[in-house]
Amino acid sequence: MKLFSKLNLSRSDLVLILGFFLFNSFLQLVNLRYVASPYTDEGNYLYHAKLISQGYLPYRDFMLSHPPLTMFLIAIFFKLFGINLFLLRTLYALFVQSIILPIYILVRNCTKSIWPAIISVALISTFVEFIHHDARFFALRQCELILLAYAIFFLLISKGRVSQFICGLLLGLGLMVTLAHIFVLLPFFIAVYTLHKDSKFREIIFQHRYLLLGFFASLIPLMLTFLIPGAWNCLIEVQQIRPRINLGGRISILSGVIINDPFIFAFGLIGSLFLDTALNRIAATINILALFFITFLPNSLYPHYYVILGPTLAISAGILFVSCLKKRKVLRIVCFLIVFLLFKFQFISKLKYELLVRRSPEYYELIRFMKSQPGKLFTVEPIYALDAGKNIPYHYFIGEPRVLRVLGRNLSYEEYKKLIDESSLVLIEDFANWFFPREVRRYIDGHFEKAFSNSWGTIYIHKGSK
Repeated sequence: MKLFSKLNLSRSDLVLILGFFLFNSFLQLVNLRYVASPYTDEGNYLYHAKLISQGYLPYRDFMLSHPPLTMFLIAIFFKLFGINLFLLRTLYALFVQSIILPIYILVRNCTKSIWPAIISVALISTFVEFIHHDARFFALRQCELILLAYAIFFLLISKGRVSQFICGLLLGLGLMVTLAHIFVLLPFFIAVYTLHKDSKFREIIFQHRYLLLGFFASLIPLMLTFLIPGAWNCLIEVQQIRPRINLGGRISILSGVIINDPFIFAFGLIGSLFLDTALNRIAATINILALFFITFLPNSLYPHYYVILGPTLAISAGILFVSCLKKRKVLRIVCFLIVFLLFKFQFISKLKYELLVRRSPEYYELIRFMKSQPGKLFTVEPIYALDAGKNIPYHYFIGEPRVLRVLGRNLSYEEYKKLIDESSLVLIEDFANWFFPREVRRYIDGHFEKAFSNSWGTIYIHKGSK
C-alpha cells in the first residue's frame, strides 16, 4: 500500500485498475482455446523463436525483418516450457492488458480525478486495432506500445535516478522490438526538450542524464545485433526494397483506421490541443508527429502500424474532458455516456464477436489430423506447424516466407522439390496457393495424395510414407 500512497492512489483506484485488468483479461482469455488467427504475424515470430531455441542464429541462418529481442525471450520460454502456445498466449495477453496500469495512474495523477482516468482506460480497452487480434496472438507493436506507456510513466511519476534510468532503458528497448519505434521515439525526445525550452541545451542534457544513460545502455544490444552476418541486409536493405504506397493509398488506410476507431482518434487528437500539463505535452507531441511519421515515412503501411498511438491518444482524450468540463457532476455524467457509447459502438459492434463468439473448430480439426501423422510438414504459414507440433524442412525464409513477395521473387522449382521431398505432409491453404507455382502443384499431385480437407486447407500425405 505504500507504493500506491506515493502514487496518490486510493483503494478505489486500486479496485478500478484491478477490475479493468481482470475484465479485459477475461475477454481475451475466455475463448482463447477455441479460436485461431493464422494469418496474423504471430506464426512468423514464434517460429523464429523456435529456430533460436534450436541453436539457429537470426539473419545468418534465417530471414528476420525485425530486431530479435522478443524472439530471444520467447526462445527462452520454449526452452523452459516447450512449444506451449496456449500458455504463451495467456501470459502475453496478461502482459498486454497491463497497459491499464500506467495509463490510469498517469491520467489520474495529472487530473486529480478518477473520471478522465476511466475514460482513458475505456478508450484503450475498446481500441479495435489494439484489441481485436493482436492482444492475444503475439504481435510486436503491442509489445512496443507497452514499453512506451511505461517509459512515460517512469519519466513523470518520479524524478529519481532509477525511474529516469528505467524510462531511458524502456525507450531504447522499444527499438529492439521493432525499428519502427523510431517514429514515436523522436517525438518523445522533442516533447521532453520542449518541457524545458527556457533552459539551455546543456542543462536539459544534465537534468536527464540518467534517462540518456539508460537509453544508450539499451542501444548496446541493438548495435551488437548489426554485427551478426546478414543483419544489415535483413533489417535495413530489405525494408528499402518494399514497394512504396502512393499518397492515395496512405490516406485511404489512415481514413479506414480512424473510421474503425473514431472515438479514440477524435477525442485524442482534440485533446492534443490542450498543452497545459507536462503529461499532455508529451502525449500530444507523439500523437501529432508520430501520426505524420507513420503515415508518410515508411514504404509500407498497414492499419496495425497505428496501434502505437493508442496509449498517448487515450491519455490526451482523458485530459480533454477534465480541461473542458470543470464541474465534477457533469464530468461524471459525460464519463458514463462515453463508456456507454464505447460499449455499444465499439465493443458490441466490433469486438464482441471476435472475443466472445467466434470459434475455429475446423482449424483445430486440421491441426489434430496433422498431429496424428508422423514426419515433417511443409507449409507456407509457420503457425500451422507450431500448433501441430511439427518441424518445417529448413530453408532461409522458413519463418518469414511472406518477405519473398517483398523481394519480388519465389523459391525455385528445385528448391521447392527438395523441401517437399523432405516432408511427409504438405499443407495447401490460401498463402500456399499464392506461392506454389503450377509445376510445384503438379509435383505434389504426382507424389502425394489428398488425405484431409476442410475450409482452412488441404493436407497431402506422401505416397511413400503409408
